[in-house]
Amino acid sequence: MLTAALHTKKAKQGESSNKTVRSDEFPAGRVSTKSLFTRMIALILLLVTSFGNLALAEEPTFAKLQSMCRDRKDQLDHGFCIGFVQAVALRVARENKHCQLLQKYIDSPNADLAFPDLIIDLDPQEYSGSALKSVEKFLLNRGCN
Repeated sequence: MLTAALHTKKAKQGESSNKTVRSDEFPAGRVSTKSLFTRMIALILLLVTSFGNLALAEEPTFAKLQSMCRDRKDQLDHGFCIGFVQAVALRVARENKHCQLLQKYIDSPNADLAFPDLIIDLDPQEYSGSALKSVEKFLLNRGCN
């Protein structure tokens, strides 16, 4: 009885009760699984090839790191500065148990603001060359007893 009412309602709306949807047909706006999978693979390949080999990336000079820390408009460079300095700070604090001041900076809620500001204020003549060695030298001199 219920199916007869459903067929009658569909017939009144102009739909055929025996119309079936094939599995390879999709309503407008839908994407097939195969197409979606192909697009995902293409996107992954594009991302992987665009970054190249990140292990071969060059370490910036201290002057370059300072300019990255100054440039707050370029989020990628500024983010690199924050991450780089925090990573060096964490390593220095872990390897040297007498770095209580440095540990306070690391634990502070404003660490992402404090570290770039510290690097910006340094004299590039005193800390020249490799960014890693310069930041490490600064943190050991100022953050450790």
